[in-house]
Amino acid sequence: MPWCKRTSISGHKPGDENSTFSGIIMKILLRNKREAEQLEIKGSTHGFISVTDPGVDDVKLHFNTDTLLIRNLKFDDILSIDTWQQPLREPVLFDKQMANHIFDDYKYFQDIMEILVIHCHAGISRSAAIATFLAKLEGIDSTPYCTWPKSPNALVSSVLRHAWYERTGVLVP
Repeated sequence: MPWCKRTSISGHKPGDENSTFSGIIMKILLRNKREAEQLEIKGSTHGFISVTDPGVDDVKLHFNTDTLLIRNLKFDDILSIDTWQQPLREPVLFDKQMANHIFDDYKYFQDIMEILVIHCHAGISRSAAIATFLAKLEGIDSTPYCTWPKSPNALVSSVLRHAWYERTGVLVP
């Protein structure tokens, strides 16, 4: 699918399919596009969730033998179709299928990934919503991802919460 692509870089084995979502991710890094392009991580297993607008080329991320994942998601930074202001194309909204791709990646790599880098263009809205949600799942303080100037996209946050509840029966605030 053009809006959602996972590149599994390594041959690492996934965690047990019946395991819970409490892995070893020690850090969730929230970055903007420029910072993500410049970031080089060495010596720690890591992955990227890269959020860009539809029609924009994938971000050129640095990867090496410690890179486990690059997940490219393409959706617009809007709260609803009603707020869309570009008449040349239809908006692409974050949806349950994209949320489930994030959860699948997270579960697959939870026992071996030390750092997860999440970025969007500005590193303020779409990526902040994803980082805030995953931090709550990890038991990491989510404050750095959801306080000013960060402003997690409410649609992304809502879809993540609902998709997680449908998947697990667990409510995440």
